[in-house]
Amino acid sequence: MVVENVVGAGGVIGIQALAKGAADGHAIGMIASNFAMNPAVHSKLPYDSVRDFKPVLHLTFNHFAFAVNPALPVSTLQELVALAKAKPGSIDYGSSGSGGSPHLAVEMLAHMAGIKLSHIPYRSNGDAVTAVLGGQVSLIATSASTLLPHITQGKLRALAVSGSKRTALLPDVPTAAEAGVPGYDMRNWNGILAPAGVPDAIVAKIQADITRIFKRPDFESQIVALGAEIELLGPEEFGRRIGDEIELWQRIVKESGARVG
Repeated sequence: MVVENVVGAGGVIGIQALAKGAADGHAIGMIASNFAMNPAVHSKLPYDSVRDFKPVLHLTFNHFAFAVNPALPVSTLQELVALAKAKPGSIDYGSSGSGGSPHLAVEMLAHMAGIKLSHIPYRSNGDAVTAVLGGQVSLIATSASTLLPHITQGKLRALAVSGSKRTALLPDVPTAAEAGVPGYDMRNWNGILAPAGVPDAIVAKIQADITRIFKRPDFESQIVALGAEIELLGPEEFGRRIGDEIELWQRIVKESGARVG
């Protein structure tokens, strides 16, 4: 087995390579939730996000945490929303770049809460975290596991997590829905895709083999230690999730007016 890490353009380069891969089961790809965001972010993609691929298995997800520099005078998400409504555009937030999951997670929150925030894109997630720690920006949303040490040390204040339920990493931190933005639910996920022409029998074999590994207690404990949660969804259910999220992010980007270029 050969593992090739192809990065760039929010995953577009690697996904394009997968679309052109041999449809014999030897070419499969690990994707993240930005796969469903890319159609909203890019005016034209070098592949069709639905027709050119066959979903194999949804694997894991992790929660984002919304956290602020303690200098910002808010202790809850409701207080952040109230401050943003009182002073539209005065609160800035950092992200790993326009159109990525951290950017769109905040834009979705702002849209659903009816507030205006100012986006400051950085070259990487690490740069954005450094910026909020240093007070160059006030707010950030990224994986809870990344922010956990800073939250624990009091360098950042967690306001909410992004999923539909609380995370064991931050059990005392409410979900965004609990904290005043009803219906908010965003999870950063990972899954396996294959080129569209791979026979169903081969997809089923790959699905079964990977499922067997993910159900091993020792492997599951490693995933949990990384701050992720296992959620195994077969091809049909995974395909529905991808389709639903493509529609969701196209609507969010259009309605919110988020700048992604």
